[in-house]
Amino acid sequence: MTLNKEIKNKLESTLGEKIISHNSVSGGCINDARIITTETSKNYFVKINFNLPDDMFIKESNGLKEIKKANSIRVPEVYFVSKDFIILEAIDNTVRIKNFSEDFGRRFASMHKFYGSSFGFYEDNYIGSNPQKNIPDYQEKNNWINFYFNKRLYFQFSLAEQNGYVTEELQKLFLKLENKIYTILGSDLEKPSLLHGDLWGGNYIVDEKGEACLIDPAVYY
Repeated sequence: MTLNKEIKNKLESTLGEKIISHNSVSGGCINDARIITTETSKNYFVKINFNLPDDMFIKESNGLKEIKKANSIRVPEVYFVSKDFIILEAIDNTVRIKNFSEDFGRRFASMHKFYGSSFGFYEDNYIGSNPQKNIPDYQEKNNWINFYFNKRLYFQFSLAEQNGYVTEELQKLFLKLENKIYTILGSDLEKPSLLHGDLWGGNYIVDEKGEACLIDPAVYY
């Protein structure tokens, strides 16, 4: 697949050198993802999309930078971000170390010990291509159950309702859930813990050391 000439010119202008090759790679289901190589043999991972909301790549960049603050699990360096593309560190996906899962789990637990001042995040972002609401109201800032119910469960329920997926039975069951949410979830004294927000098998890679590297976050606390 050819690289859009306008984007190629923008990338070269941003990087300050010519692109000599580009190869399509997996970058999620919604982006055109490439490994580009410049005339000085530097490699970069680039995601391109003209059809996303203008701030989607910016929010991805902010999420990666937030995870990096915890100094627990590697994330790609962000070199440049715009509304149409994001330039990231190119990381070779290699073979896992022997104790990969244990190491990943310990690093992830360490990241969860990086705490914020309140639940949520300073900005809304995206989970996949769907909006994710993170900015808490005064009843949610210091109460994780209120935040989780309103900004996660109820927001998803509302999306389903808007798209015609909510039956009368589901409405009744969701009301029961709302009435029992404190009983189910228990204490509201948890600290605001840093979360990747969208962790599944496609949102981490194995770096050149055989260790986990997180990508495509939907960050909040």
